[in-house]
Amino acid sequence: MMRRFICLLAFPILASSICLALDEGEVAKLRDEATAIQKAYGEGRATPEEYAVGILKLEQALNMLEKAGDNNSTLAQDITSQYFWAKRFSNVYVIKALEALRAKGGVAPPTRFDKQRVPRNPGDPAADPFAEQMDAKKAFEEAVAYSEQRKGEEMAIARRFFQMAGEWPGTDFGTKAMGFARDAILRYANKGGAQEEKLPDSPEMELVKKADALIAEGKFRDAFPLYMNSIRQKETETAHRHLGRAQFNFAQKMREDILADWEAFAPKLEEARKNAFIKNGKDRVFDPQNANYVAALGERQKLIARVNDAKAAFSSAQRAFESVLRLSSEKKDLEAAAYVALCMRGAERVTDAKAYLQKFVKDYGPKNDYERILVEYGKIELEGLTTPK
Repeated sequence: MMRRFICLLAFPILASSICLALDEGEVAKLRDEATAIQKAYGEGRATPEEYAVGILKLEQALNMLEKAGDNNSTLAQDITSQYFWAKRFSNVYVIKALEALRAKGGVAPPTRFDKQRVPRNPGDPAADPFAEQMDAKKAFEEAVAYSEQRKGEEMAIARRFFQMAGEWPGTDFGTKAMGFARDAILRYANKGGAQEEKLPDSPEMELVKKADALIAEGKFRDAFPLYMNSIRQKETETAHRHLGRAQFNFAQKMREDILADWEAFAPKLEEARKNAFIKNGKDRVFDPQNANYVAALGERQKLIARVNDAKAAFSSAQRAFESVLRLSSEKKDLEAAAYVALCMRGAERVTDAKAYLQKFVKDYGPKNDYERILVEYGKIELEGLTTPK
């Protein structure tokens, strides 16, 4: 049985440490048993009571990891993301069963989930406007690193990106993580024999295929006219849907480019600020009219102004998905409706997004894991919009 020792610095002055043995074999066994239960539950072969037992197994594993001080190993991320997934997808019957098990002396919930993320510098107009986005970027990169370690394990990858998205709602990288979770879920479904989308050979769909190929090469602006030409030839849900996805991804890329430019620029702004202090007798006084500092502030405003272009791109994507809804039977399409809400969020139309999400989570019932993560993410975003900061 594999045991790993986690060393925790206990008394810095004495430079001594406490090493706690982590039984990785037992932790992995609990994870695998919970995985089997979750899979059976998703296929209708397990009861809510059994699903609750699976959650308790994950909590037991998390408590073992917590006592050993292991929060970031691949195994720890396996279980953390699986637990996040299990709790988000628990219905009232599972919650009731879980409460009953706890009343009988079940495992105490792990404490690592007690703290809520607090937005950085809320309400401060002078604060770094992209600080929270940069924090989200770091969390996203950690999820990407995990996905590379678990390459080919699509369900585990989907859970990890869903966890990241759920912990960073309202951020560009949280939304991007949802896209990665979506892709992993679809790859997992295709392995199980799900039907991949195959476009017909009609003239209007040939244009969509060519546009999709350009998107794969990152040539967004070249692809958009082809989608529009397809729609002009014959208006279809498919063309609008592919256009909406492309415009949404383009808007996300615009936001990412802005963040990358800000990351490179922020140290220059700070340097200009430091150099804007002048000597006034024995004191150093800040000179807001310092030429270099004023120029740096101008560059800052240009970067912030580019956000408006990204907002416009999200609005374009929204119109495409609204066209999907207009053309769909009964005017309902879960994916399109979810993306309408995400587009409103990306365009920072908070009031509209809140109202739309309230209707979305009420009107749509998911039929598979892909739809389930869209609905659940909608709930997470709605919670973020309705929880007082």
